[in-house]
Amino acid sequence: MLNRTMLRRHEENNVTIQTSDDPTAFNEFEQRGWETSSAGYERHFTRLTRQTVPSTLDAAGVTQGTRTLDVCTGPGMLVEVAMQRGAMAVGLDFSSEAVEIARRNVPGAEFRQGDAQALPFDDASFNAVVCGYGIIHVPDPKRRWRRCTASFALADGLP
Repeated sequence: MLNRTMLRRHEENNVTIQTSDDPTAFNEFEQRGWETSSAGYERHFTRLTRQTVPSTLDAAGVTQGTRTLDVCTGPGMLVEVAMQRGAMAVGLDFSSEAVEIARRNVPGAEFRQGDAQALPFDDASFNAVVCGYGIIHVPDPKRRWRRCTASFALADGLP
């Protein structure tokens, strides 16, 4: 399970994360781009990015019964493998094209179109929140991370 210790380690690394000076323009640029390039991403990059799926899910502790949210799901690779592990997984992406591709790739899985910085879920809805490569596609990654952490249900009893 992802726990508070892991979250603290992320905060303590003092990694500089750049944010956009114009978040609205950044979002509009990204959304326009992904509405027209999601199919190309799937064709050309999925074989490469798929290689990190097991490690990502392992790092988040995704196993049988884990309630998992995949933010910036793209073609749905993390949701697919999470479900193969017996997890309940939901994918979220702001691109309607990406959501259509994910639904085609992982029939029966739940995929929603939505904003990674305004998650349409109640706090504590998930035991794990994962994001393959989407963090670079949001204007304020720290804000997105804070919102995702609120979605955790820390089932291991950590304070």
